[in-house]
Amino acid sequence: MSATTTTAAASNFCPPFNSDEELNSYLKSISPPRELICPITQELLKDPVVAEDGHTYERNSLGETYIGGYFV
Repeated sequence: MSATTTTAAASNFCPPFNSDEELNSYLKSISPPRELICPITQELLKDPVVAEDGHTYERNSLGETYIGGYFV
């Protein structure tokens, strides 16, 4: 890969920003909605489950065990 190709690829990755406000606006526009983020892991939900408290979590983050029809 040539230096020109590398530079072109890098410039397409993330545009330059003139201010922090411009950067924050861009980041907000590409971020997933908070409802799709696990409050424990802060990662995008892949296998969501609604807990007894009514909140949605990533199943693996709860470390839950299912016994006799109940989560313990």
